[in-house]
Amino acid sequence: MSGLKKMEPYTQRKLNMRNFHFGCNGKDRFDEVQQYLRRLTDADKDSAHHVIIDIAKQQLAVNATVLSALSPYWRNLINENAQDSPVIYKISPVISHGPILLLPLIRLLIYVGNVSVPIKYIKDITTILRELHLEVSDFAVTNTGSEVECLTWENHFGHFMKGLQTMCNKQECTDLSIFVDSHVIKVHKLVLSSYVKCKIFV
Repeated sequence: MSGLKKMEPYTQRKLNMRNFHFGCNGKDRFDEVQQYLRRLTDADKDSAHHVIIDIAKQQLAVNATVLSALSPYWRNLINENAQDSPVIYKISPVISHGPILLLPLIRLLIYVGNVSVPIKYIKDITTILRELHLEVSDFAVTNTGSEVECLTWENHFGHFMKGLQTMCNKQECTDLSIFVDSHVIKVHKLVLSSYVKCKIFV
């Protein structure tokens, strides 16, 4: 046993992430992240670290990291409720159509930034977005010449990346800790999953 190296007592130290830049290696990396967000809209497989939006007992699961990156309101809320998973968020908007029809469209807007919707749903969707503290002034409606219009969150991905940069620098809304020697790195599962191109983290 004398040949074994004596282990030093373990101590945790947080890395200083203030000047860390969440960067992408060119356009390909931006495309990968966008494609990953689009994949998350296909099914509720990213079950970890969710916010459950409840409208009249109809529920929609949304990734907390995505919401936090898009909205300072959600960033603060998730930080304050870091021990609660999932966070249940109930709203009671005055809408004309059933939430079961509207929630999948809301999900697409949050993850992808644009969705084609019947004209009659536009008012209800913007009402829900306002209740969710998402900046309605950043949305634009494009008339397609039919009963369907395209609702677009202008510069959606730019908002997302800027928010993610802020969260990275301040180590906010993290949901995973990586231990490297005596260092602790707080990270987001969603970001790691988009890098490794698999679902081991979400």
